[in-house]
Parts: sequence; C-alpha cells; structure tokens
Amino acid sequence: MLKWLKNYLLYATVDPDELTKVADSVSRSNQKSLGAYSLMGMFFFGVMFTLSALSEIASLNHNVVAYSSATLLCFFIFMANRYLTKKNPRMVIFLMYAFNWLLLSFGLYLTFVTSPERITVSLLVMQMLTALIFTDRPYRFLISTLLLDVVFVPLAIMYKPSEILVLDIVDVLIYGIIGLVVGSFMSRMKFERFVLERKVGELNDEQGLTHYIKSMADIYETVVQIDVKTETFRAVINKTNMVEFDGHENFGKQLLIAMRDAIDENGLEALVPYANIAAVAQSMKGKRTITHEFFGKRLGWCRGRYVAVGSMSDDLVPEQIIFAIENINEEKNKENKLITQAQTDLMTGLYNRTGGVNKVKLSLLENKVGMLCLFDIDNFKYVNDTHGHQAGDQVIIAVAEAMKSAFRDEDILLRLGGDEFVVYLNGVATEDQGTLAIRRLFDEIDKIEIDEIPDYRVSVSLGAAFFRKDSSLDFNDLYKQADTCTYQSKKIEGKSFTFFRD
Repeated sequence: MLKWLKNYLLYATVDPDELTKVADSVSRSNQKSLGAYSLMGMFFFGVMFTLSALSEIASLNHNVVAYSSATLLCFFIFMANRYLTKKNPRMVIFLMYAFNWLLLSFGLYLTFVTSPERITVSLLVMQMLTALIFTDRPYRFLISTLLLDVVFVPLAIMYKPSEILVLDIVDVLIYGIIGLVVGSFMSRMKFERFVLERKVGELNDEQGLTHYIKSMADIYETVVQIDVKTETFRAVINKTNMVEFDGHENFGKQLLIAMRDAIDENGLEALVPYANIAAVAQSMKGKRTITHEFFGKRLGWCRGRYVAVGSMSDDLVPEQIIFAIENINEEKNKENKLITQAQTDLMTGLYNRTGGVNKVKLSLLENKVGMLCLFDIDNFKYVNDTHGHQAGDQVIIAVAEAMKSAFRDEDILLRLGGDEFVVYLNGVATEDQGTLAIRRLFDEIDKIEIDEIPDYRVSVSLGAAFFRKDSSLDFNDLYKQADTCTYQSKKIEGKSFTFFRD
C-alpha cells in the first residue's frame, strides 16, 4: 500500500522513465494552458477592476486595488509565458505555480477581507479550478493543498464568525481533498495520453506498429490501424473476443455502420464527421491526437481517439492513423461522483449554495415556472449560544430532513449556509398551490424533536416569490423578493409565511 501510494504521489502510477520522455510534451501542454487561462484571468480581473472603479457601491470600491493588482500579475505571467519560456522552458513550471497561487491568494482576499462574514465560496471555486488547469505530479497538488490549509485555518479562527467557522474549515479541507483527487486523476489520464502519443509517433515499421497495436488491447476495447490514402485497415482487435481482421477496405463506411448499430441516435449526429477519414486526417495537421466522448448502447461511456503515426508538422497530413476506443465508464462515474460531492452540503445532503443556485438558475433559463421559498430558523443563534453548536447542527439536519420529506424529487433543495435554506418548487405557479406545499413543510417541521433540547420546537419564517411564464426575473430578483417576504414573516410569532405580491 505504501509503495503504491509513493508511486502514485511521485509518478501518478506511470513509468518514471516514460514520464521523463514525455516531459517536453507535458511542458508544451502546460504552456498552452497557462497562456489561455492567464489571458482569461487578465480579462476577468480587468472587467472587475473597471466595474469597481466606476461603481458607487462602497464594497466594490474597496476591491479596486485587488482587481488591478490581479490584472497586472496576469498580464506579467501571460507575457513571460509567451516570450521568456521559449529560451528557458523550465520557467513554465514556476509560472504555473505563480498563476495558481495568484488565484488562491485572490480567493483568500475575498474570503477574509471582502466578505469574512460569509461562507467561503470564492476560495473553494479557486481551489477546484487550480487543481484542473495544469498537468502535474500528484505530490505537487498535495503540497499546494497542505500549504493552503496551513494558511487558511489560523486566518479563519481569527476572522470568521463562530457560527460558520467549523463549516468553513471543513469545506476547505474537503474541497482540498476533492481537488487533489480530481487533479491527480486527470493528470494521470493526460500522462498516459502523452505516453501513448510518443510511442505511436516513434513507430514507423509495420511489424513494430502491429505489435504495439496488439499490446494496446489491454487498455482499449478496439484498436484499428488505418491507411489514410486507401482507407484500408489491417489490425482491428477487440479486447473481449480478440478478433483480428486484415486488409479490409473503406474504413469510414464500416465505422459509420458500426456507429449506427452501437450508438444512440441522440449522440450519432455529432460523431458522423469522425467517419470521414480524409477530413479527420486533414484536421490532424500539427496534432498528434484528437478525441471525442460518446455513450454506447453496450459499452456505456467511451472515448474514441485518432492518433497520427510517424512524423508530425503543421503542413503534414499523416499517412497512417490509429483509431482506438477506450471504455471510460469508471472515469465518468468518478467524475460524476466528485461533481455531486462538490455540489452537496456535507452536513445535510442538500445542494450547497453553488450547486443549488446554479440548478435554480438553469430552471429559470429554461423558463420553468415555479416558486422560490427562502426561510431561516427562528432564534437559531439562541440555540447555538445556549445549547452549543452540536445541538444547533442537529436542528439544521432535522430541518433538512423535513424538507426532503415535504417536497418532491423534482424540487431543488439547498442550504445557503448557516440556518438559511432555499427551495425552488417546479410547476408551483399559484398561491393556493404554494400554500399547500408550505403547509406540508410546516407539518414535517412540527414533527421534529431534538434529543438534547426536549422542550424545543423548531419554528421558521418563510418568504415566497413566483417565477411566471416568460418572466424576465433572474435568481437575484427572486431572492430579493423572497427575502423581503421573509423579513415580513419574522414579525409574526411562530411559523409563518408571506407571498410576494407586485
């Protein structure tokens, strides 16, 4: 176990000798990523700097220096990557770390200077983003994650309000682990791709190429060697049945027939161009590989990959290419699981702020009528201060369970943070329908019993606003309307709700 962990952290379970051989390819890939992302960062921070400088809102004005500094640093990194790395390629790795820590430092600034009283969302986003941008060895992701934790925890203890302190620290630690796992996994996949491309690129004689194609059967479901000019294919190997074909013609036509048999109609249209071998070969000028993911009827998620054989240049059309199909179901399942974890509130199992708000925004963009409810727990601070945070956590979890019991699977349930919750009820368009739904929630809340506070009864104040057909309201508009109603409900003792009326 320790040997495997060491190999994973140092080499991502890839042969160290192979990593050395593909170091230049990895560096070029990271250089391209750095150029693209530093340019995007320069644009984003520049726009925010302009808005902050022109805004009359005090909270935005305070960020002018931060946005201008981030814009300049992105500019310097972009220029250094563009002009200095040509003579000194090793600079790429230092610029990578500089850019990553620029993003993390900005996340820390927003967390502790701009909005210390809020849940740490911006830093979590930066933390996930930095793990995915570049291809790197896992131990470097680990060092970066540990350094961030060392910086964050003491600052959080000093500046974060007590009611969100534990949640913030747990979120940063958990998202750090998620980022580490995702970043390491994606880097390993990229390293394996670079190794494959290098090996294929070095193969020029037919005997060596055929031998290597057969050895690839342990990784790929199907591997095909294609002559671009004649479209003959000579070494098709199916991993399950180990069937070989030699000398068949018109690969593009055969592939199109296989696609229609193996791929759902909804995904077929996007794949048809990949059956045109001449066009594929033209598009591979200057490229070693092109890929496309699709969902097969029998195999599930797959990745189709064309790899150019032999020399590569911007003007050279490859004479031979390899077509391989890789089953990536496991990879997709891990990816989906991590996405779900990133969108889930760890304490309650509801959507968190980022995941839930994005779901609601998507419903609004799709013009789905519904009712947005915003509520918090009455006198929750008293529960925390009098009975402790453990009792407060039990109350929050119990309210979340009541929400799950009261609402439907198609409704969007989220915890914004602290004791504040939101639910978007799809299809609920009238006050009568809304009243029935809210009453269901209140009935479930009435059933709550907290072991540590036997005499305590949970009470909430709720505000609701409607999204009508073809409405121009966005999430922020609905939230403000519901928040106004929540404030009105708080004036009424006990559980209460208020609808927003124009």
